[in-house]
Amino acid sequence: MTLVLIVLVILRRIRKSLLIVVAFLSVFPASAIIISGSEPGYAGRKLEFLTWTDPVSKNELTLFQLVIDEKGNFSAEVKVMEPLYCFSEFGIYRGEVILMPEVNIRVKFPPLKEKSFEESKNPYFEPLEVWLQVNGGDKTMLTNQIATFDHLFYQLNDRYFNELFYRRSKNYLDTIQLRLDTEYRGYTHPVFLTHREMRLKTLAAEMARSGREKIIGSVGKTNVSLWGMPAFAAMLNSLFFNTLSNESKTMTGAKIKQWIRDKNHPEIKKWAAGFTSTTSPMTDLLLLKMLHDAFYSGEFSKTSITAILRSDPFLQHSNPEIIRITKEVIGKLTFLEKGSLAPDICLPRLEGAVWCSSSNTKTYTYLIFADLDVPISREQVKYLRTMVEKTGESLLPVIVVAPSVKTDIRRFIADNQIPGTILLEQTTPSFAEKYKVRSYPSAFLLDKNHRVVLAPARNPLDGFEFQFEGMKK
Repeated sequence: MTLVLIVLVILRRIRKSLLIVVAFLSVFPASAIIISGSEPGYAGRKLEFLTWTDPVSKNELTLFQLVIDEKGNFSAEVKVMEPLYCFSEFGIYRGEVILMPEVNIRVKFPPLKEKSFEESKNPYFEPLEVWLQVNGGDKTMLTNQIATFDHLFYQLNDRYFNELFYRRSKNYLDTIQLRLDTEYRGYTHPVFLTHREMRLKTLAAEMARSGREKIIGSVGKTNVSLWGMPAFAAMLNSLFFNTLSNESKTMTGAKIKQWIRDKNHPEIKKWAAGFTSTTSPMTDLLLLKMLHDAFYSGEFSKTSITAILRSDPFLQHSNPEIIRITKEVIGKLTFLEKGSLAPDICLPRLEGAVWCSSSNTKTYTYLIFADLDVPISREQVKYLRTMVEKTGESLLPVIVVAPSVKTDIRRFIADNQIPGTILLEQTTPSFAEKYKVRSYPSAFLLDKNHRVVLAPARNPLDGFEFQFEGMKK
């Protein structure tokens, strides 16, 4: 995906803090399009629209914000040079839309349905994905074409589920393809055609008993500008999720582990090309996906994987898109790695004054993100008193408390005599999001220079004091 917007990340150390400046610049002149609408049910809301940097890391970039006034009206300008997928999460939904150059749009949101209390506290809650209606459902609009296609595609999948996935009947796959080809014969936009192909190829791969990984070879010439579209990303994950982990357990899998251990990029790329029946740059993209998943599997040396990614074959690749995606993947995998400078947290304390985590003068900062509406978080925070007694004076506990719906935070802290510095989360995006906290509680150990010692660290009740014992100087 060649984005109109280039992310420029400048890291600068100022008073032991991390300043990140993200600038979005146009590669070529691009006219602004206008996104507008009227949604009284969403009055007073601010909706942030994001896109993925790439289909492997899926790092998120903020593109624009819709500020909806008290009457429900909104309008925003966005510079777009090529078809660009973006999305926004609101209530239980993830609303999706594809922006087109020089095409102003009016969008329609589904009736707002807020998350329940339980859903809002569930870190693994997955929003319902919906394509936003554009320009009153105009069939010439790309977003509407893809929305109606997906509706029919999944409807046919459900109708023939047993035949497709139990009997694995190719006749029914052909039936679905014929129905879709007939229904959408007049739709010729390259993004739509690629979307249709990816959906059908993914279905064929999910039905296949063997050789499914080679199916992507038949779409190997897909334009890199379409790599960021959701159907391509879905196919990538469906075919190559945890591939190196799975293949390393086969009879010949010892070679894969050896190549990674030896940082042998030529051999592992040669294997990937044969395994997937692809050529560069598709082979390189698939290898990035495989190494990304292998890093998180815990079955391979993380140091070796990052060394492979930082090698010339990736960072000096002839295709600039592979270089860009490699940097995104490296940034994700090495975020908060040991020795890196952690983002400074500046929030109001319970007493009201703003306090910054980089101002800590003790040897260590034990940073814990907690949501006191969650029972396990409350118990972990209560145990901090005992934990501090066991870890000594060199450690300052800093608790970043999420906004509460049901708990009186001040009373809870006072009644349980919670030690340390209590900070109240008030920013958007939150500092929990900046630290990529997925679930509460989550803890990190930083040194006196605000550098990462442990990410994550164990939570109080999970034995942090024992983990910390061998680290004290």
